[in-house]
Amino acid sequence: MIQRHSIILWKNAYEKSKSFEDIAKEAFELLKLLQKYPVNFQPIYLSEKIKKESVLFDWNFDNFKLLLEKSVNREGQTVFYDLGYTLSFFSSFDDEESCSIKITTGITNANFVNSFILDLPIGFDLYNKVNADLIRNLFRSLINIYTPFFGCVSNKVLTRKYGAHLKNDKPAIVHWLNYWSESIVKKIDNKKIKSVLQENEQITFSNGIFSIKETALDMKNEKDLEYQEYLQKELL
Repeated sequence: MIQRHSIILWKNAYEKSKSFEDIAKEAFELLKLLQKYPVNFQPIYLSEKIKKESVLFDWNFDNFKLLLEKSVNREGQTVFYDLGYTLSFFSSFDDEESCSIKITTGITNANFVNSFILDLPIGFDLYNKVNADLIRNLFRSLINIYTPFFGCVSNKVLTRKYGAHLKNDKPAIVHWLNYWSESIVKKIDNKKIKSVLQENEQITFSNGIFSIKETALDMKNEKDLEYQEYLQKELL
């Protein structure tokens, strides 16, 4: 059983008055942040339909802005500016060590959300505390730039089990790391959150980040399975 982890952030639609320049700057800052982390987390190659044809991306704002502008959502000759722009990158041709990054930004249609998804390298051990702390720090830093309404570090085993991240604007899964905005906290009920915090010393909740343990949930570990199911029932 492969446990693939991803950082997922969802941001509400932008106001239509938001300039493309500001949207591009925010997206650029997100991706620029990754370049401060180990090379296997960096957006080095621009994704192409055929991976082996992907090339190194020359990182500067002007290049990025031009690329983003060309990535507008379209169907044939019809352009959907309200559905924003989508770009994908990856860090290595070694699938075991590579991460993939996909950002959809500039959406102004309130029926859709802007998103940032970073699929972590399969070979990256999140049950190691040093590695887990690195991802915790990255998660926090990305949130500070992006200001999403929802975020998580997901385990695809859990995602397959529950089928969705949100249902009726409320989280459908308690992940290892969760970001809940004030609107999400209200949906869950702050009393429930306070109750599990009082009963479980290892859980922390600070600046919207709800962390249930020091390292990632291991879906092969019976105790972790039981612990996640317990929190699922208590909170959701």
